[in-house]
Amino acid sequence: RRQRKPFHIPDKEHLHHKLLNFNFSNREILAFMAGAALVPSVSVYLWIRTDNLLFGDITFLIWILAIAGFLIIDRLHRKHGSSTK
Repeated sequence: RRQRKPFHIPDKEHLHHKLLNFNFSNREILAFMAGAALVPSVSVYLWIRTDNLLFGDITFLIWILAIAGFLIIDRLHRKHGSSTK
């Protein structure tokens, strides 16, 4: 959720803070975020190199799944955070 705070004000709403809240280690978070960047990058690379539209569709699906995953993590974080207060 967007709060009416300037973007440069620190908060605990970043993905790595949310994953820390679920007891992930820094190493696990780094691996997760690297994988989250690598998977669509490989798909886009293959799309460009092969000019095969299937990889374009796969890239689109990856982004849809990533957005859904981030929304799920956010919702679980909010639920988990409210239960610990």
